[in-house]
Amino acid sequence: MEDCSATGRSVSRCEVNGRRVVDLWELMNCFEAIELCGDILSLEQQQEELRHIVQRHQDNASVDDSVMSSIHEIVAAAEKICRDLKFENAQEKIRLTNIYLSEKWRTLNAAALETELRNVEEAILTEVRNNTYLYVQKGRAGYVDNPALFGQDVASAFPSAKSDIKEAGNCLAAECNTAAVFHLMRAVEWGLRALCAHLGLRKVKSVTKSGKKKYTPISYVDWEHMLNQLNPLVDAKIEKMKRGQEKQKHQEFYYPMLQDIKAIRDAWRNHVMHTRAEYTAKQADEILEHVERFMRSLATRVRAT
Repeated sequence: MEDCSATGRSVSRCEVNGRRVVDLWELMNCFEAIELCGDILSLEQQQEELRHIVQRHQDNASVDDSVMSSIHEIVAAAEKICRDLKFENAQEKIRLTNIYLSEKWRTLNAAALETELRNVEEAILTEVRNNTYLYVQKGRAGYVDNPALFGQDVASAFPSAKSDIKEAGNCLAAECNTAAVFHLMRAVEWGLRALCAHLGLRKVKSVTKSGKKKYTPISYVDWEHMLNQLNPLVDAKIEKMKRGQEKQKHQEFYYPMLQDIKAIRDAWRNHVMHTRAEYTAKQADEILEHVERFMRSLATRVRAT
């Protein structure tokens, strides 16, 4: 299935505030964007100064102590920010450059120093390019890492479904729409299993070719067999009740639940599980709304045990 996780090694560093979704200003602060740009600008300005020295002095393009001191400061700042940002490859490259400059600077002319600084800058820019970031559209930030996407009642009633509900939201935020539907169908299955347990159905009986009875746990039974077992259980439960409001409430709850599960199975579950369909963002949003209504309704009477 599609990979819906927020990508990029640097993204995880923003989790210091407990969230993976941040606004642009937070993103800039988290990655020290202003300081990073300032260091890159300093590297470019120092390279420009060294090029001017080469142009003026040609064969004798040496540098004085003040220029070398400035170079050391710039390289040290570049190493520090790479360490802070965990730009490991660039940090190691700059660390070795710093050692080399400390040992050899008196033998290096301006042209050689300009080359070293250009290599430092390129190492930083390479790290920047190699880190990728996921953009979440406005209005979808609340989908990210939200196990209570369907409300706290659903999260409390069906704790096993929380992971799939959270991943469905992450997939929608990342625009992995088919993957979102996949996780939504898994969330419904957690609800279906809870409904089976609620009605006393924990194993499904079948008969083998040899005539032996076989009992299969619900977690290994497909939706069709579960529904085939649930319908007579609901009928028997309701038929025992006297006419009145309580019986009506049971009818109004259980029969729509069974019909809804069958509709979800036939409309989406079978197709997404067997690679027969892909979904647009609009379709995935509509399925999310449908599944949310179903899970919220189910949670009014059923809880996983």
